[in-house]
Amino acid sequence: MYAPNQKSSYSNVAFELLGLAIENVTGLPYAEILDRNILTPLGMTNTSLAKPDDSTGAIPNTPDNVWDYPMGVQAPTGALYTSPSDMSKYLRYILTHYNGLTPSLNWLHPVSYGGSISSFYGTPWEIFRTTKILDPIARATTIVTKGGNLNGYSSMIFLLPDYDIGITILVAGTEDVLMRLRSIVTIPLVRGLDALVAYDAAKTYAGVYTAIDSGLNTSLTLTSSAARGLEISSFISNSTDVLSALVPFQLEAGLPRSAWRAQLVPTLLYKNQSAVPPAGELWRSLMVHNKVGGGEEDIWDDECITDEDPAMYAGVPLTEFVMWRDEHGRVTEVEASGFRVKMRKVEEKKEVRLGLSELSDGRGPGAQAVLGQ
Repeated sequence: MYAPNQKSSYSNVAFELLGLAIENVTGLPYAEILDRNILTPLGMTNTSLAKPDDSTGAIPNTPDNVWDYPMGVQAPTGALYTSPSDMSKYLRYILTHYNGLTPSLNWLHPVSYGGSISSFYGTPWEIFRTTKILDPIARATTIVTKGGNLNGYSSMIFLLPDYDIGITILVAGTEDVLMRLRSIVTIPLVRGLDALVAYDAAKTYAGVYTAIDSGLNTSLTLTSSAARGLEISSFISNSTDVLSALVPFQLEAGLPRSAWRAQLVPTLLYKNQSAVPPAGELWRSLMVHNKVGGGEEDIWDDECITDEDPAMYAGVPLTEFVMWRDEHGRVTEVEASGFRVKMRKVEEKKEVRLGLSELSDGRGPGAQAVLGQ
């Protein structure tokens, strides 16, 4: 349809050709390759290209369903009989290994644009990003999907790597049912998960940390909220206000304090990577602009290109923070790598209140839980 390397388009033919190429290279039938390399290793015993016994299937009472339709060369485009429990095994494996399946690819990253500002193509995913689910929080939700349908059947799998969640919807019926279920399932689930994540972050990381060396006037205050995540609200290093001192190096000089914040971003790496389990979570601080209403809007306000490593001292990042947990999984110490200082959490007995209704869709009262830290 287009010149090579021009743009991406959905193509079943491409996957038919891929299936033929795999058969040609291996000398094995596609069904055997699939079973040997994916289905058997993952224990997906209810999944096959061959039709199972009718007693195991959900067969619509309509004349045009394709329950027993052999797809032949089109099998690589989506001819699997499967179950939600088998798809759960598959999605769990992807969520565990998606960034290490090949040496050159994070499998859940997009590779090209789709037809809208929120849609992207992956390999072979359809990727959707939206800020509407958590509105008025202007934070994007990324949902990696793969959909398919034949007469009488429609299906979609969803991967939400930010929340480590996979969803499978299999419908024996018309496709409009799937489209309705998609919203019914994903929207309240994401809102509830996000509220729980915010609560967990506040319980685990937020607090005041002071230098273990009592001779230093050094302290760090971490706060957490659903809208802004985990951030540094104060960092004093030996009596110096670090955040104000670093602003000229990372943002425009002269910005008022209300115009920016120091966001903390997890790297998913550890200082002691070989420990079991790995210890010393590596985080980076990032100076970001706050959107302040009342001024003239500019289209470039939506730009968000990040640089988590803008300043170093003696070869060590000034923006690196190491979170150390105790035997109970609680963060009790924070190490500011570039400042060569360790700080211990000042224990405070307090209540943390979580209101899931804050992120509800407005149709219900939500749920509240009060937990003592």
